[in-house]
Amino acid sequence: MTDNIERRRRYEECQQQVLNYQGQFPDVPTMTSEQLVEILQGTESSNLTIVDVRTAEEQAVSKIPGAIPLHELQIQPNPNDEDQIAVYCTVGYRSGREARRLQETHPQWKGKIFNLDGILAYSFVEGAPSLVTTTATAITSGDATTTTTTTTTSNPKPTKRIHTYGPIWNCANPDYEAVWFQKTSFVGHVCQTVCCSVGRMCQHYASVCRISRSKRESRDSLQ
Repeated sequence: MTDNIERRRRYEECQQQVLNYQGQFPDVPTMTSEQLVEILQGTESSNLTIVDVRTAEEQAVSKIPGAIPLHELQIQPNPNDEDQIAVYCTVGYRSGREARRLQETHPQWKGKIFNLDGILAYSFVEGAPSLVTTTATAITSGDATTTTTTTTTSNPKPTKRIHTYGPIWNCANPDYEAVWFQKTSFVGHVCQTVCCSVGRMCQHYASVCRISRSKRESRDSLQ
């Protein structure tokens, strides 16, 4: 009973955080993890590209199977009707920021780029494909020392670990072992996120002004 109560509490907290963060990008279509899993288990999965915009450190802990990092995304100029891109992070803030940028730089994809509710929400979906990791940890013990070695493997393996970015976002399914950036690196990652967000915001307003100016010029030319 206690486990169910804690699961419910975390689920509701996760949903509230997702709502708050996705709400900052009202112009970006959203997708739930339940909808994502439904697509992955259906016949249209080959037309879906899942993009992980988190840091390499977060992705090394675990990721949604089949996801690619942002720098590997190659957007085709002319999408098919079934093509979709689902962008995700922890709870929908960084993914919303990048999804909005992508739809502004690739207007032909407007309505096909979605802000997923995040890897934490994904952890609650019953029957979802397991999160995977390409990181293997080996522990060897000697007479007086213990050595931990981390290596990268080519074959993704199921894992029950999940990165929550920071402790205040630790609302993952309690079935998972949550890890986050420690204080020494957390501040640096937050500063990086803020700086990137400011840059993306400037790009967004520049795009809005450019579109507005184009519409005004078109209207004036008709007069």
